[in-house]
Amino acid sequence: MKNLTKLSLVLAVFVFTTQVNAQLRYGVKGGLNFTNVAFNYAIPADEIDTQLKPGFYLGAVVSYPINDMLNFESGLVLSTKGFNYNHKDEVGSGATVTGYDRSTITYLIIPLHVTYDINQFQIGIGPYVGFGLSGKRKYDYTIQDGGLDRNFGEEKYVFMSKVGPNDVGNNEIPIKGLDVGLDFSVGYMVSDILKINAELGLGLTNLTPEITDEPNFNPADYKTMNRAFSIGVSYFLGE
Repeated sequence: MKNLTKLSLVLAVFVFTTQVNAQLRYGVKGGLNFTNVAFNYAIPADEIDTQLKPGFYLGAVVSYPINDMLNFESGLVLSTKGFNYNHKDEVGSGATVTGYDRSTITYLIIPLHVTYDINQFQIGIGPYVGFGLSGKRKYDYTIQDGGLDRNFGEEKYVFMSKVGPNDVGNNEIPIKGLDVGLDFSVGYMVSDILKINAELGLGLTNLTPEITDEPNFNPADYKTMNRAFSIGVSYFLGE
């Protein structure tokens, strides 16, 4: 009886796997990102007026039909996020700051979406999990206060959830490496193998790490979350 049960389980797994492989669609996807960050500080005056930053995404996509109208879609995507900041500030006593900041962070993202088919349209929703791979900030600004004082250079983002007194080196910026959020998408199937897609990604993770040697510092007072709008195409290679 035990051997028969084991054999039945093996056969069931084999049949299920065969059916999944028969229905599974896979392919590649890519497109443009327009990203920013959303601030929610305890002191709103400390929030920065950042601007959209263009970027890209590229990766693999898999789709499995749950029924005639619902699909589960996932994959593995390399995506750049970040923000731009243009300095046009008055810093007091007649001094002004002009220039720019450009922050770019590259993530490896796993989307977990459910899509609903309406004729050739697909409406999707689901979470995503992103893992920070690398990041940098480039800056070039000038302080004018009777003279000109130019500051320019590059800093590296380092991924950590807690920051101690000796954890960050010169020209390094700590940031949380895990980014979890929620995606909303609308797609149009141009053909059986080609889909045009637009997507809005709302990061839910506060990217501000905890500073362990400052007992009065609370990351919740400095919430910073990713925002992304993407347009692109998915090309399915097989079924």
